[in-house]
Amino acid sequence: MRRIRGGVAVLLGALLVAGCWPIGWTSVGPVGPAVTEPPSSSATPVPSDAWGTHEIVIIQLTPSGGAALTEEQHVAAERVVRDRLAALGVPGVSVRAIPDGRLRIDVADPEWADTVRRLATTPGELSFVAVPPGYSNDVRQGEPLPADMPVEVIVVPGQILEAAPGTNEFGMLAVDLQLDDVGAAAFDAWAADHVGQQLAMVLDGIVLSAPVSNAMRYGGQAQITGDLDAQAMEELAAILAGGILPVPAEVLWLCPADDPAPVCPSPMPSAD
Repeated sequence: MRRIRGGVAVLLGALLVAGCWPIGWTSVGPVGPAVTEPPSSSATPVPSDAWGTHEIVIIQLTPSGGAALTEEQHVAAERVVRDRLAALGVPGVSVRAIPDGRLRIDVADPEWADTVRRLATTPGELSFVAVPPGYSNDVRQGEPLPADMPVEVIVVPGQILEAAPGTNEFGMLAVDLQLDDVGAAAFDAWAADHVGQQLAMVLDGIVLSAPVSNAMRYGGQAQITGDLDAQAMEELAAILAGGILPVPAEVLWLCPADDPAPVCPSPMPSAD
């Protein structure tokens, strides 16, 4: 299980990262096939009489290509969402798998609902990609990589062992990363031969930052800094700490607390 390490700042030697990530919504296709025997969950929904007014968010899990959702994917998605919410410290929230490939999230405080939706639907795939000479001006924060750029992936998604909010050497807000052994070895092997070369940190196909590597070894440590406000930094750290969603997810319904059904009667309004 990945975890978030509160308040620990990891200094990344000479690797300077400048980036900004406005967390957005994930859009997927139509509702997928039903799971007739959903996995059980130890999570207990938040009772309305214990917490007062709260909201129920229903998440639809839809594998790509029309494949059927497996029980393993259902369980894994529930675990990832729960770990992300726990990493951020969202109060009075519970997550459980329900039929038809869905997750039910009970949110005690409605003010956390938007944050919960973002954390429950962001895929969370982070990779480090080498930027070839001549493409520096074409790699821009908040945009996909150039379509004609040769792609050499240094660190692949799934190799983030830990993520934590922190600060860099200049006191700027940051997200500190610890790579697993495979990712750390790959990053060091690339860095040893590419001092002064640029790389891009890419989350779900969008460039977070594009720093220049000025060291030959990093020991599995990396850092995302830049024009991040505290909320965006903490949400990004929680998403990376919780892991990657196994299948695409979208918000399907938002229910009032007094709805007795495990699913809701009306469609969720547009995220816009």
